Amino acid sequence: MTKYISVNELAERWGISPSAIYMCRGGTDRLKRIRFGKSVRFLLSEVEVLEAEKARKAKKAA
Repeated sequence: MTKYISVNELAERWGISPSAIYMCRGGTDRLKRIRFGKSVRFLLSEVEVLEAEKARKAKKAA
């Protein structure tokens, strides 16, 4: 089953503001936006892949 995450949930998860998500900051420009009416959602699987990539890059740089 496909799971989605809302803008507010993603903002809280990443510690940034919802407006930063809407303005494609913090890496959200790499995520596909899915609209449910007026609501925007992201695929949780894509969010997890992006988080893993960021963690790998941070670990590599350290």
